[in-house]
Amino acid sequence: MNEMNTAAIGLAVRSVRERLKITGNDLASQTKMNPSSLSRTEQGKRMLSLDEAVAVARVLGMSVQDLIDLAAKLEEQGLVKQRDEAAQEFQSALEKARDAANSTISRLTDES
Repeated sequence: MNEMNTAAIGLAVRSVRERLKITGNDLASQTKMNPSSLSRTEQGKRMLSLDEAVAVARVLGMSVQDLIDLAAKLEEQGLVKQRDEAAQEFQSALEKARDAANSTISRLTDES
């Protein structure tokens, strides 16, 4: 598992977890992971350690190899790229909204 696969592994974990209707907090608890660390993993911002990958796979009812294979399939299908592009679009829209709000606040403050 290299850095290039970090987003794919995260998407695979989240996809299986959600399909099994396991909450992020429940998975974190069952694997003894910090919920924030699990969230960052699912977002593709953090790679699982080997021990974490084994624990996560076990709770999800699969092997680490199954998890890696699913990540590879998601990557091949372009789903990781689509998720990343959607996240970038959201971030851009959020920044524009923040800039507009700051501009309005500044204008209203100057008028006072």
